[in-house]
Parts: sequence; C-alpha cells; structure tokens
Amino acid sequence: MAYLNLLADLTDTAAQFSALCPLGNTQAGSKQVSIHNWINYMKRLSVGVSYGSLVFNVGAVQAQATLTSTGAASAAETFVLLGVTFTARASGATGNEFNVSATVGTQATNIKNAINSSTDVNPYVIATSAAGVVTIKAIQPGVTGNGYTITESLSNVTLSNFVTQNTGSAGTAITVDFT
Repeated sequence: MAYLNLLADLTDTAAQFSALCPLGNTQAGSKQVSIHNWINYMKRLSVGVSYGSLVFNVGAVQAQATLTSTGAASAAETFVLLGVTFTARASGATGNEFNVSATVGTQATNIKNAINSSTDVNPYVIATSAAGVVTIKAIQPGVTGNGYTITESLSNVTLSNFVTQNTGSAGTAITVDFT
C-alpha cells in the first residue's frame, strides 16, 4: 500500500479555511462532499484567490513494533502501549485485556484484538497477527511513530519496539507553491 502525507501551508486562517473548505462532515455522503470542497479549494489556489504551498510526502512508511509469543504469558502480566496498560487474563478478558494461550497464534490474535478494540490506542496504531507475531503499526505513516512507546513484562513474549525498529520514514517531499 502506498501512503501520501499532505502538508498545506496556507495564508488563510483556520477559520477562513474551514469556511471555504469544510471537511469531515458527518452526514451521509460526507466523503464525497469533503472531496468536492477540497477540489474547489484547490481551484482557488490555482487561480490565485488563495495562496500557499502544498507539500506531498510520497512513499511514507509506517513505524512498527512487534510482540512475538513463544509460549503462554502469565495472567496479570502486562504490556504498555502509548501509555495504556494491557493486562493478560487466564480467561474472560474485557477492555484493555487479552486472554493468554499456550497456542502462540491464538495468544497473538488475542493481543491483536485487544489493541484494535482499544479506543485509547486505535486512533494511533493498528495491529495484525500471524504465526505468533503481533505487528503493531502507526496508522499515520512517517517518522512520528518511531517515537511511539511500548514496553512489556510478559513471560514468553519478546518485544522489538518502535525506536529499535525505526521503520517509519517520511518519504520523498514534493512541494507545489501557489504564491
């Protein structure tokens, strides 16, 4: 999957931009309306009614960390992701908890599900699992995720954190000036 980050450096104030280009409407068809509003704003830039520059970062890469299960973690052990504590349970996990399992694939899936269902971290990261390995990726591609924090104190689980992996990159910047 290719990612594109867009930084708009505009002379319009935030209030002016919001009035000229309302985005994020919650009504039905809002994506189409937001795209239409953005296109109209781009027209303003192209004819000189508004001024600024757009910086496109093409090929940005998401930062990632991994938790690798080699056996069952013990109940009540934890890992902390972005300041949020996730707790291992023998059974009946709810919220920011996951059920341990001697089957590494099942335990990894349970950890992944706990991360993805957590409203505390899912605006920032998303997790996948395969063969006992949970891969946690920053949702926003780029270098910001390289600084995300994760620690673990789980038996039979090893961590390769965001800082160590240092996989996030900003990609190649392309600037278009409308001045």
